[in-house]
Amino acid sequence: LQPEVSSNVRSTDVSKDTPLKLKLRAGVNGTQFARQVKALQKGTVTVRIPQGHGSGFLITKNLVLTNYHVVEGQSRVMIVNDGIEFNGRVFRVDNTRDVALIQLSDNSDFNPLAISSIEPETGEIVYVIGTPLDEKLGHSVSQGIMSSERIIEKQRYFQTDAAINHGNSGGPAFDAHGNVIGIAVAANFSKDGGSLNIGYLIPINEALKSLKIEKE
Repeated sequence: LQPEVSSNVRSTDVSKDTPLKLKLRAGVNGTQFARQVKALQKGTVTVRIPQGHGSGFLITKNLVLTNYHVVEGQSRVMIVNDGIEFNGRVFRVDNTRDVALIQLSDNSDFNPLAISSIEPETGEIVYVIGTPLDEKLGHSVSQGIMSSERIIEKQRYFQTDAAINHGNSGGPAFDAHGNVIGIAVAANFSKDGGSLNIGYLIPINEALKSLKIEKE
């Protein structure tokens, strides 16, 4: 796919094999999650497709990170943030790591989220923001801990007991300081569809690496 080039993606960055050098917000420690939650919600989006929806989040003013399975089979999607709709083009994907990058047709007015350079340790608090079950539930926040680290089908995941439901896929997971540590990707459910408090996150820096995104 040939994306429309903006100030965040240079014209030389159109090949899927070319590394994207992006100025990503670096994570910082010190500010508590609750004090930042409104701003963090504004950096989290709903990814709407004809069959339903998933979640995602801004890493620059015009690039949204989500799961590949949210946008699978789509070249264009609708991004919804705080009632504002943006046309999005699926720009780059890695179906093995289950991540995708969406380019907005216009730069958003929302601040991109900060990316943590430090991985969480077992027992640390984890927050998840997304759009579970229904678009009306956008910007829902759930809390848990980093339960463990797992290798599933040769891929590494963070396990958490923070609530992850259908529709949360592609949404950001944060540390206690509001820095993105992972991407919600899956959860175990009971036979009636209830959460079993076993969810999985793709480590954020592995997601960026798989999409050939390099921090400037």
